[in-house]
Amino acid sequence: MKRLVLIALCLAGLSSAAAAKALDTTPRIAVMSAIAPEWQALLRATSNQKVHQIGGTRFVTGELSGKNVVLFLSGVSMVNAAMTAQQAIDHFQIKAIVFSGIAGGVNPALGIGDVAVAEQWGAYLESVMARETDGAFTPPKFSATPYPNFGMIFPTYTKVTRDGNAPRKSASGSRWTPDCWPWRASLPTPLS
Repeated sequence: MKRLVLIALCLAGLSSAAAAKALDTTPRIAVMSAIAPEWQALLRATSNQKVHQIGGTRFVTGELSGKNVVLFLSGVSMVNAAMTAQQAIDHFQIKAIVFSGIAGGVNPALGIGDVAVAEQWGAYLESVMARETDGAFTPPKFSATPYPNFGMIFPTYTKVTRDGNAPRKSASGSRWTPDCWPWRASLPTPLS
């Protein structure tokens, strides 16, 4: 019994020690950038800057077009984006996350300053790798492959869990559209 109580106390201590320290309590929009030129353009347009350093990542709070923001450079890759987004969530009062940059978007009809919101997206890590049999790539029968393949790679669904596992909707209950971000029009163009 003593051992069980000791283990419970140790685990309780670990969870409180692992709790992140809030560095700022102002509700903010997190604006992530993958590469420095994108981030530096946003920094130049941000007023009332305050720098916070977390584990080697620089987070800058301030105002961008009248909105309270926290800017940070994630680096390239979804792993880096996830890691730095989690740091922001843990240490700041984040009400929305926006990615500033190409975010994998290569549509030639889009220009600098345009806002693109995906209806769906895929990631090479969220896929099934198929074996070539008789000159064709065939995924395993047990795996759902709802999208067209890219050679041996078959993109699959990605499930994002949250409290209640209910789909998240915008405040109006409709799809997100570029006009959800009216402050975008006040950003310097081109961002360089």
